[in-house]
Amino acid sequence: MSNIRFDQQGDANGQTLHRLVKLYGAPEFVKAASSTAINYVAEERNPTAFADPTTLSFPCHTAPATYVSMMYLLDNEGSLGKKASHIRERIVKAASFFGIKKHVDNLLEKHAAMNSDNLDTLPDEKFAFVVAYDNGTKERHMPLRNSGEVKAASEYLQKYRDDFVYSDRVKIAQKILKVGMSESLSESDKTYLYKQAGAALGSAKNAAELLYKRAVVLRRLGRDLDVQKTLAKTAEALLVNKEYAHDMGSMTKIASLIDKIDREYRLQRITSIGKPEDLFQFTVKQASDFDSDSVQLTTGSFYKKSDLEALPVDGLRDILGSEFVDRVSAGGLMLDTEKLAEELRTLPRGDARMFERLAEAANVKPFGKEASVKKDVLLKMAEAYRAAK
Repeated sequence: MSNIRFDQQGDANGQTLHRLVKLYGAPEFVKAASSTAINYVAEERNPTAFADPTTLSFPCHTAPATYVSMMYLLDNEGSLGKKASHIRERIVKAASFFGIKKHVDNLLEKHAAMNSDNLDTLPDEKFAFVVAYDNGTKERHMPLRNSGEVKAASEYLQKYRDDFVYSDRVKIAQKILKVGMSESLSESDKTYLYKQAGAALGSAKNAAELLYKRAVVLRRLGRDLDVQKTLAKTAEALLVNKEYAHDMGSMTKIASLIDKIDREYRLQRITSIGKPEDLFQFTVKQASDFDSDSVQLTTGSFYKKSDLEALPVDGLRDILGSEFVDRVSAGGLMLDTEKLAEELRTLPRGDARMFERLAEAANVKPFGKEASVKKDVLLKMAEAYRAAK
């Protein structure tokens, strides 16, 4: 998370800047500014040219950069903690130096007005956590209006996860993912959210282990024999009836059961038994990546599509014929890996074995066989991912 940039230097394609200008408007001196006037591009980075000199963030070397830095700061204040106020002070000082303080003050006024009105008019979907009471009143927490608030909500969920029951954690994670604006999230943050939201899968063996560990702990504590038996029987059923938990819904139900047991018997602090989220080993993102960059032969071997580029065209022609090569290449010269993958999926086993020998000679190696646990789980996830699209 420390490598994430919250200013214009981390907005490589300018999407966030476009959104902020559309949201707040911008004075002409900003609209007419070059990219170098907005971003600090000198080889030697002078800390005094930044509102956050410790991370060399929020450049204030020009009037346009100063104004733009304030826009990015307002968009990410929730993620910057206590140092946000110090960054704001330095930007305001730079604005006074460049004679644009009036413009920056107007920006701050717009932001304050938008935020004071926004919370009341926002739909429930724009809050990560909504509590509805029987008398019709609501409490709405963690607004999700920008990438900074999305990041803040994600960090809050991770830090205070034990304060929420599992079903609420699932809803919070699902809402954070649904609103998008995840450019401020690290890959580990996204993976945590996918697993917390139940958009992930794991093996039935792993689920059985987590259930059985709780049965053992309750036995040692001399607690509730009936619950011990239920947990043990559920674990046994998972192993006997399924090699893998095939759908995300069933895994979510098991995670909810584990969370309920942990809370009722106060087992959350026993780290050796794991957490409900540990059920989920692979996320839908990993499944989609796996699905988009893999091909399975009828022999069971899996190859990465990106590795197929190294195959010799002449070698393919020798073993599978010119018509095959014409279908999977551009003019018989350059392979189209997507078309090649489609053809490879349907090759008869004899042809598939010849392909494997050619691939081995070209140092293109399969990355999994049907016996691979990771591959099997990912395959089932890929199937679920395609069905959900």
